[in-house]
Amino acid sequence: MISIEKSYKKILEEIKALRKTINDSLDQLEIKSKQALDTLLATMRTSIQTDIENCTKSTINIICVKEDWLRIKDKSEALSFIEYRKCRDQSLRMQEDLEAMTTKNEMTLTFNPDTTIKQTLSTLSGLGQILSNLHHSSHVKQPSVTRDPNQVITVTSSEKYKVKEDYWTITGICETASGELIITDIAGNNVELLNQSFTLVDQCNWPFGGP
Repeated sequence: MISIEKSYKKILEEIKALRKTINDSLDQLEIKSKQALDTLLATMRTSIQTDIENCTKSTINIICVKEDWLRIKDKSEALSFIEYRKCRDQSLRMQEDLEAMTTKNEMTLTFNPDTTIKQTLSTLSGLGQILSNLHHSSHVKQPSVTRDPNQVITVTSSEKYKVKEDYWTITGICETASGELIITDIAGNNVELLNQSFTLVDQCNWPFGGP
């Protein structure tokens, strides 16, 4: 129980740390999106402000040229013609500026979210897998395994160990999942357990003789 509680608290800390990392990444994405939005807004504002300044400047220029033309139109035909040409040229330039501005129509901003983020999150069942090394007891039903009776088993290596002096007949040896050995001694009516150093750690006597 102490080990389980310790690992439980450790996993909680890892989950919180992972969540913080994800939150930090999302915060950075949000900051970058806001920066892109601010940059685009500033660009559009600058464009509109430039159009306003050009219109104001053109209006002032054409008013000044018109006033000059009205002031001298009856005094000198040559000067009046020159001012008239200036007024017409200024009107043409102003018309070109107006036509360029009217093609922009109404400016709007739209946001197209990245759907891959939401789609990826919807496919997840959690932030990770919770694994356990708890061994199942013998009464738990294990999935059946179909074995081929004709399968060829090849021995890749073998070694000899001196286990015990008074073993008469060893009829079976089985290795456990943890690397220990179970030996059946038919002569001694024993089932003995050896550790990985081949030292006897436990034994069980048969309540009856014979195999």
